[in-house]
Amino acid sequence: MGGHSSNHGGFGFHAAQEAQQAREGKTGGAAGGKEEAGGTKYEQQKAAVEQQKRALADKQNRESAQKRLEEQRANEKKAEAKRQQDKRNDAKRLEQKQFDEKKQLEETERFEQQRLEQQQREQQQYQQRLQDEQNKG
Repeated sequence: MGGHSSNHGGFGFHAAQEAQQAREGKTGGAAGGKEEAGGTKYEQQKAAVEQQKRALADKQNRESAQKRLEEQRANEKKAEAKRQQDKRNDAKRLEQKQFDEKKQLEETERFEQQRLEQQQREQQQYQQRLQDEQNKG
């Protein structure tokens, strides 16, 4: 049983080795031998193109990540500025509300004061009439 698993591992190694050789253009067989010189150059060019593609993709990924980061920072700055503006607006609204309530209260107090003074005048007039009638009679 143990021998089988080690043999299986050996097969995996050989497959990896063959794949590596295929990438390097060292293919076995008549067809491979015939293309070996050209295949190697082709493989090298192909590898160089793949490397350039990867480098370009990496560069684009870095640039887009940088751009996303800059956009995120800009959005955070905008959001913070909006929060500050909202705070100022809330403070102004609260101040206006308090001012309006104070005005309303002053108006109500003034009205109440006028009503009270009117009542006192009416009371005095009534008592004066009462006094006058008592003096007559």
